[in-house]
Amino acid sequence: MKAASTPSRGAVRAILLAVTAFAALSLQPGAARAQTPDPDAFYQMMSNQLGILKYCKGKGFPSEKAVATYEKYMAAMPAPKDAGKAALYLRKGQEGVIYNGEASQIRLEQMAEGTSQTPEEFCKSYDENAKAFEGTP
Repeated sequence: MKAASTPSRGAVRAILLAVTAFAALSLQPGAARAQTPDPDAFYQMMSNQLGILKYCKGKGFPSEKAVATYEKYMAAMPAPKDAGKAALYLRKGQEGVIYNGEASQIRLEQMAEGTSQTPEEFCKSYDENAKAFEGTP
C-alpha cells in the first residue's frame, strides 16, 4: 500500500538540511534560544535517524561511520527528559520506520520509492547528513 502522499526528493533533502541546520545552530553559543525547537523533540528526531542508520547498516549498506558519528554526537547532547520516548524513536528507526509520532510514520523503503530512489540511495542521504556532525564534541 502506497502512502497517500510521498514527499519529493527535494523535500526529503530539505528536511535533512533543516536537521543539519538545527544541529549547527544548537552548537553555537549565543544562538537565539527562543527560535530553538524543544531539545527533547530534537533528541527524538536524532534517535530516529540513528535507528534508521542502524537499519541501513543491517541491510548491508555502508553506514558504519555515520552510525558512529551519530552515537558520538548524541552522547554529547543533554539527556532527554523522556528517555522512554527517545528509545521508542530509536526502535522505530531500527525497524526501518521514519517516525515522528504515531500520526507521522513511513517505512524507509516507501519513502525511497516516493523519492525515486533505492533504499540504499536513500540511506546514503543519512550518511551525508552525518557529515555535518563530524568533529563536534
